[in-house]
Amino acid sequence: MSSQPSTMRSRRSLGPRRIAVTRATCPLGDVLVRELATAGDRVIGLDTRAGAQGDVEWRIAEITSPTVRVRLSAAT
Repeated sequence: MSSQPSTMRSRRSLGPRRIAVTRATCPLGDVLVRELATAGDRVIGLDTRAGAQGDVEWRIAEITSPTVRVRLSAAT
């Protein structure tokens, strides 16, 4: 089996990612936003209240609400 050259760029060459995390204040979400922020990514936490992570941009909204799109677009 021959290997083909990869056409994908290295993750490092892309710079920090912008990642939105829903339910970011639940126990799993809290761990996730902390790890993503520590890795250097720009994290947008979306929940009904702001969490304790200071390096996360918090957007307060109910995930089932139509305002979620508006809250996320404010983060761009």
